[in-house]
Amino acid sequence: MKKMSLPANIASQFSDEIAALAERSQAGVVVIRRSQSGRDGGGAGSGVVWHASGLIATNHHVVGGGPVSVAFYDGTSYKTIGAS
Repeated sequence: MKKMSLPANIASQFSDEIAALAERSQAGVVVIRRSQSGRDGGGAGSGVVWHASGLIATNHHVVGGGPVSVAFYDGTSYKTIGAS
């Protein structure tokens, strides 16, 4: 398969747009940490704020199996009430 590359000016513009998108969305991305429970060694994953009420979307394997805490980009963190 032939590898394609973009001209430098287009690649630079694309890179700038990706950086701007990441900067605008970082406040809505969270780190999720699951505490150790039984034989489960705990773990971590990511999620996104889905609703202003505090609803966060992530994958089940990230939250299943133990208490969960959520950390935001600004360093604020919370223990969750529940996961389903």
